Amino acid sequence: MFLFSIESGDTIEKVVVGWNTTFILTGNGKVYAMGANVHGVLGLGDKAPRRTPTLISAFDGVFIVSVATKLDHTLFLDNEGNVYSTGYNNRGQLGINSTVTHTSPVKTSLSAINGIAVGVSHSVAWQNTGGSLKVWTTGDNINGELGNGSLGGFKTVPHQPYHFNKKVLDAAGGNQFTVLKNV
Repeated sequence: MFLFSIESGDTIEKVVVGWNTTFILTGNGKVYAMGANVHGVLGLGDKAPRRTPTLISAFDGVFIVSVATKLDHTLFLDNEGNVYSTGYNNRGQLGINSTVTHTSPVKTSLSAINGIAVGVSHSVAWQNTGGSLKVWTTGDNINGELGNGSLGGFKTVPHQPYHFNKKVLDAAGGNQFTVLKNV
């Protein structure tokens, strides 16, 4: 157990737990991270573990509304629908058109996004706005987790695996699978 304080007037809105990582989102859109920090999964600019919550300063001026993390990569969603990624990227799971690992959040090409999820080596984002119902996936596809009808390989750029005409309410990624909850 630890004591943790945030700015006066701010509130803790959500706690997100991954493999040896914890993220705390506040009502003011700030994100605090703690844990093992393998491959820079915490987004703090290094790979040093943190035993207490540490503010992710890379998001100064950015209002984060959601975090998705699993093993060794993390996605962040801001209030404008932009997606940022950090951590291990050996299979393109960061969605930044490379396989280079990053220890600080990198803004992806995705925008107007409503939700994010991650699996062990893949990522999912979806958009339900303006009559647009779209799902993007990136990363490992060893067992078809990208939903593109094939097995094997990987994608380093988010792509739309198929025409999805249902509103996505939530998604989850596992070791080598993706589940979408729709209406």
